[in-house]
Amino acid sequence: PSVTFLAPESRQRAIDQELPAFFRTGKCQDVPYEYVTKSGQRINTLLSAVLEYAADNTPLRSIAVLQDVSGKHAAE
Repeated sequence: PSVTFLAPESRQRAIDQELPAFFRTGKCQDVPYEYVTKSGQRINTLLSAVLEYAADNTPLRSIAVLQDVSGKHAAE
């Protein structure tokens, strides 16, 4: 999976920890990521997702919810 849209810190954590855990368990909940837009703006998010498997137990598709929490972080 491509993770080039993530900030460097989030990208490394996704590759090293979060993606392997997601494919192992088939789910994640409220995982914080920082995305970088084309204009360079950083957006803080929480990602929750579930993975659906085919009959042969290979990953088939996933559904994800991405919550923008940038405003929350700015207020803190």
